[in-house]
Amino acid sequence: AGPGRAGNLQAWLMGQQAVALAEVKDSTGSMESLAAAEDALARGTEDDPAWMYEFDYPRLTAVRGDCLLRLDQPADAEKAFQQALAERSHRGGRSEGELLAGMAIATARQGRVEEACDLGLQSLDLATADSELGISRVRQLRRELDRWHESDAVAALDARLAVA
Repeated sequence: AGPGRAGNLQAWLMGQQAVALAEVKDSTGSMESLAAAEDALARGTEDDPAWMYEFDYPRLTAVRGDCLLRLDQPADAEKAFQQALAERSHRGGRSEGELLAGMAIATARQGRVEEACDLGLQSLDLATADSELGISRVRQLRRELDRWHESDAVAALDARLAVA
């Protein structure tokens, strides 16, 4: 395993378990799985398979944000996405766009419509044509914003999504 790769598989699997538990609203189980994932990253192993991509603390923090969104804790989710953005070693690209979209959803759930739309537009700016996940996250954001469909900010987001 290369630098930053130790314990990736175990941490990633525990992260996926945390997401599944959050989906069924098992907050305790989800947080325990996230803690186990963090422990796996801290411990590290040398036996990750060659196909395993780098799964590090910023990615785990993003998973925490996803879990918190699923658990209807948007303020905590927003903080997790902000932390994941701050911890990343490189800027731009698809993963930053996905983090911005997650933060936008968390912001929308707190009723901060213009800020959510601005983050959604930033996410679209970073989404590449082959990033269906990035674009689908902004579409999810748009669904979150349905009750504000008459606002100028949502109209601007609609216009950009129409050509995405």
